[in-house]
Amino acid sequence: MSSYWRAGGKITLDQTDVEISAENGLQFSMDGQEIGIYIPPSIKYFSGKDSLLSFDVELGADTAGGWRPTRLMLDSLIGGSSLFSKVQIFAGNRAQLLEETDDYSTHVAVKYSYESNDTLRNKRALVEGCGAWIPSCRGTMGTVQSHQSNCITNPYFTKRGDGQAVGSIDDTTAFTNAGNFIKAHVELPLHMGVFANNSKAFPNVLTDGIYISLTTAPSRQVFRTLDTVCQSRSLLNCPQFGGATTHGTEWATADGGVAVFFCTHKNVQINAQVCPFIVGEEVNLVKFDGTQVITDVAMVIQGIKSVNTGWEIATSAPITLTSPDPVNKDGDFHWVSTSLAPKTTPSTIWSPTLTISDVKMIVHKVDVGQQYEQGMMSKMKQGGAIEFDLPCVQCHKNSILKTDRQATLNINIEHAKAKSIICVPTDASIVSCSDNTNSVNTYNWGGDDDPLGEVALADPIRVKSDQTGLVGMGNFLTSYNFQLNGQLVPTRAVACSKSSSKNGGIDGTHILELEKALMGAGHEPMSFASYRKNFCIGRVLAMDANTVYDGRGVDTRLLLRYEETDGGAEVRGVANKGAPEKNTLWKNFVYHIKTISIKGDGITVLN
Repeated sequence: MSSYWRAGGKITLDQTDVEISAENGLQFSMDGQEIGIYIPPSIKYFSGKDSLLSFDVELGADTAGGWRPTRLMLDSLIGGSSLFSKVQIFAGNRAQLLEETDDYSTHVAVKYSYESNDTLRNKRALVEGCGAWIPSCRGTMGTVQSHQSNCITNPYFTKRGDGQAVGSIDDTTAFTNAGNFIKAHVELPLHMGVFANNSKAFPNVLTDGIYISLTTAPSRQVFRTLDTVCQSRSLLNCPQFGGATTHGTEWATADGGVAVFFCTHKNVQINAQVCPFIVGEEVNLVKFDGTQVITDVAMVIQGIKSVNTGWEIATSAPITLTSPDPVNKDGDFHWVSTSLAPKTTPSTIWSPTLTISDVKMIVHKVDVGQQYEQGMMSKMKQGGAIEFDLPCVQCHKNSILKTDRQATLNINIEHAKAKSIICVPTDASIVSCSDNTNSVNTYNWGGDDDPLGEVALADPIRVKSDQTGLVGMGNFLTSYNFQLNGQLVPTRAVACSKSSSKNGGIDGTHILELEKALMGAGHEPMSFASYRKNFCIGRVLAMDANTVYDGRGVDTRLLLRYEETDGGAEVRGVANKGAPEKNTLWKNFVYHIKTISIKGDGITVLN
């Protein structure tokens, strides 16, 4: 009797994970510090896509100079990858640069925005320090899912009520660095040609090892606060006012000093454990139309306690309401944090801390077999060359002013094996750390924070970004073309006024062109849900996996038009179209293949 089983043609290789520590320090901080890791040639071959960068990260509050504490975390989209602004890979001699990616965090943000689904987001939340949506911290008032509202299993700080029964949590412990912020362990892929972007084993022995240089990002770009405490991010996700002194009572100016306040059960605020605020935090009440209560003294939380009605907060001093009169008990007002709100009290710039420690590269070592290795070395001894390809990305930057209605950006491809171009129009504003974290003076990417359409949105309540400089903004871009050696591609202008607006709508051609560009770049476009939150445009140069585009000597330009500047019809108080609101730093990523050629006399990098 014959069998359908047959012998396989592939050899099972020995595989081992090897940990290699950073060689230039035990702890690192932000703002341009270099982290160096050397993988020696004794690790002859490794699988880059199976290797991981491992480290611990601990955040710290800044309560000096009048600032109040609030919970902090890293970016919910890219997590630990937000800590690095540039990644370089050198040969072991540290003189020969193999590849370099500027604005590395933006490069990763493009990939994670569009190569995304629930499974991937949950996996990234578990290992890469990204945010996770959990039912325990969900919104119940018609809001979209927030991956930046988790206060139960957040890896950056302790949850409230550890060791206490949920129904009896009584927290009067001030939030400090000690015991509140905790070390989060992060393991993430390096999205570089030597590592995650390459499925082939890297011949580390031929390059005399490699040296990895990681440059840390500016502090003002990396900190985030919870969506459920931020007025400008998603007000309907914030806890709802439930009464003063007694649950279900209004708060009027005639009530005198009040020290205890309640919230409703909306947004699953059923006990103190899910309360997003902390002891010592400054808070206030805001109505959806922008009305904010005015009190005689600041409202600072002294205690948070579980009660039958959900939870209550006690303030450090009795609070007298001076305006408006009254604050209704029907849920018109929401609790928000004002710890980072602009005020005159702080005498210093808000400067939270971040420490990166125990940095290691977990290298997935593979044994290719003695026969293969001997054959390769024999070829080199005979004067031959060993060549291998690296899928790389290079960033070219251009700036345009918000007053420019038309602009032409020169993009220097100059690669023999170009694959795709993805352009990300980021906010060029230099926003302070407190403003970016609190979404103040940042780009408003969406005006629909009122899913029921019941009230017009006040400016402070619109959905503003806390990813300044990291992700793209539509900024009312009307249309674009790429131009290659004087030829327009596509021949007709690509309309994108719907995609770049504040009120939704999609321009089909813009999305189709972006989809092709993402595929050419090696990103699998699984979702376009973030087309407004991370607005990008793209042009594929070589669609097929086995083809490339020779960009050497090609005059490559991006033609931009901002033409619909009359404001257009408004939807719930937000313009459909208008003039650009922000100066823009365009980060233009050119995805290409580098060829590394190794002979006995040295290494050559072929672009």
